Amino acid sequence: MMSAVFPLLEASPVNLRYVAALRGIVPTDSGTPFTYVQTGIFDPEDLMRLALSNPEGRFLGILENPLAAEKAQENTNKRKLTNLSFGDPASEIPSKIDFLCHDTPQKMLSQKERLALFDQTEKHLAQGGLFCLRYKTATTEDSLLQYLIAEYVPELSRAQTEGFLQELRVLGQTYFAGHPISLTALEKALETKTPESFFENCAATEQPVSGSFETLAGLLPRGFAYAGDASVSANYLELTVSQQAQEPLLKYKKHLLYESFKDFTLTRLVRSDVWARMPVNSSVNKPELFNTFTFGITKNKEDLPAQIDMLNGTQLDLKTPLFSNLIDLMTKLPLSVGDFLSHPTGKDFAGDDVLASIQILVAAGIAQPMRARYEGRQEKEATLVPTQGINNFLNHITIATTSVRIASPVAGNAITFSARNALVLQAISRVGLDLSAGALFSELETLSKQNPALASKIMDAAEPSHEMADTMLHSVINEEVERWYAYGLMAA
Repeated sequence: MMSAVFPLLEASPVNLRYVAALRGIVPTDSGTPFTYVQTGIFDPEDLMRLALSNPEGRFLGILENPLAAEKAQENTNKRKLTNLSFGDPASEIPSKIDFLCHDTPQKMLSQKERLALFDQTEKHLAQGGLFCLRYKTATTEDSLLQYLIAEYVPELSRAQTEGFLQELRVLGQTYFAGHPISLTALEKALETKTPESFFENCAATEQPVSGSFETLAGLLPRGFAYAGDASVSANYLELTVSQQAQEPLLKYKKHLLYESFKDFTLTRLVRSDVWARMPVNSSVNKPELFNTFTFGITKNKEDLPAQIDMLNGTQLDLKTPLFSNLIDLMTKLPLSVGDFLSHPTGKDFAGDDVLASIQILVAAGIAQPMRARYEGRQEKEATLVPTQGINNFLNHITIATTSVRIASPVAGNAITFSARNALVLQAISRVGLDLSAGALFSELETLSKQNPALASKIMDAAEPSHEMADTMLHSVINEEVERWYAYGLMAA
């Protein structure tokens, strides 16, 4: 199920730059100053994490409710985030924005709302800037089919409609699996060779609308080019579309309704587009497109799959030497293609093969593009000191769930940590390493009273004790200290 608000990874500057690079748009170098504006429906806490993860950026969040904007600004000030501000719809939006993200996944935009948004984007987005729009493609799954019938079938001759009906059967495998009555009607129409009967039965009472087509129709004339889906995997048919449906879907690749066909094939009611304001700096040179990124795996190595199952029926074995060596290093710290080629375990591989393998890991959701690498050195005897921004953030959050997202200036995004891990980090942040066991005990004691179910999962015990807190502290430090340094949570 999709999040009610923008998934933090999708909306991050580094992910948007990576998606655009897949389409040949040359990204700016990591660390280049930029301006980022978020509008629509979003969680202010997520924008705070993005701002903390990208210190070179200047962030602005526009909340629809002025009181919510005021509260968000108050929390931002408490955390001493100087590169983020919040406003309401009356606030002035800067010009020449590098990233503009708008999120409206809960309702279809009206034509008036859509045009106003596109006018605003055209006015404020810089040339070469990226516009990320998350929106509803249709009101219902039925509407996805009804739109194709209303807009595409009239183009066909009587002889072509039967073939199109057969294509719909293949393209709509997911749709028809959930709509057996429609499937029965389609099969009857095929059997009796009366495709018009199916089209008439499925016809909408009102003119159906495709959010995808309306977006395309609104942005192309304004000088924008489609740069892909913010969800990286959605850019690969092999990972999203069944083998049988891939060929008939590709038939419409150059048709203006291609994205509407794809929405129907995926029964996709919400999508996240990335659009580039033309002109852009484009290239086919892979180093120019991808050398600015580092790549990391934030999951534990033992939690990763042994293979990737492609929807074309093939499998990619992640135990082969190249994948295995990449995974072994990327679970320790983020690295670039060049970093891997310079490492003893990567020196025997070709650069193009390394990049292709990393891109597969990213598309499969195993790895992710990142903005930087750890440049310092961890001393075993060093006192653990969270970086200033992380310190300010940790001191003002309440840990009440099994996992916590913490900003990472290396990832350029938030990284998910267990509540157990986050509590230890928070204790160190608040009182320093020497006194952290006592602070951790106090926090566990409070948590066991307020949220006993979560506390028992974290402690694996009914009640906290000083000895247990001390053991937990040192256990987490031993397990996670390298990861803390690798992702910039600790001062190098």
